Amino acid sequence: MNIRTITTGICLQSTKEVDRIKSVAEFNQKAKAFFEQRGYHVQTTRIATNSWEEYLSGIASEKMVNEIGNIEKICLSLHVSFFNIGYASSAEKIATCSEIIKNTSVISCSSKIGDFESGVDFENAKASAKVIKRISEQTENGLGNFRFCAWANCRPGIPFFPAGYHEGETSFSIGLESSDLAMKAFSKSSNLFEAERNLKSVVEAELNRVQDIAQQISKEFKVQGSIQRD
Repeated sequence: MNIRTITTGICLQSTKEVDRIKSVAEFNQKAKAFFEQRGYHVQTTRIATNSWEEYLSGIASEKMVNEIGNIEKICLSLHVSFFNIGYASSAEKIATCSEIIKNTSVISCSSKIGDFESGVDFENAKASAKVIKRISEQTENGLGNFRFCAWANCRPGIPFFPAGYHEGETSFSIGLESSDLAMKAFSKSSNLFEAERNLKSVVEAELNRVQDIAQQISKEFKVQGSIQRD
């Protein structure tokens, strides 16, 4: 099993909080080393923030792209390869996302198109479709769309990008890549019932180990953690 990502979430109040971003980048590297010393391969480390609408409130759309460009410069100086600025929740702000993706290389973002409480926001869905089309045309081979998505019913704390965003106190989450556990369980099974039992046993054992390590990290660095599987 690989650790796909250690993603740490912070709430920003502006795009100029260099020291906070630096502190989180340093924590990610410490957490990565902590897992690697215990035999795990950590593929990536990432940072996610609260919705960029919050810390860029009142700024014109064209200036927003420049402000987010400042975050990109900070990330590049710190060798941060994955940084998510959270989601846009209005059609006007969603329309800006194609320019954000076009003018950055490590920044991800997303759009909220619905939730259980309010249902589907069709205007946001339409705006998101237009953004996806523009990104496909404006970035090489359309690969910019790996850094943008439209989502519904996603909660904060998701470690996987581009849907990830953050709310509340600083915390980290572990994203796992665990298809090999299924292979391990099924290769030792002679029928579906046995496969189910073996898979449950193998996954629980591995997740308990990862959870123990994450709790050690939380205790040592005073950052709350959680685990999610791909």
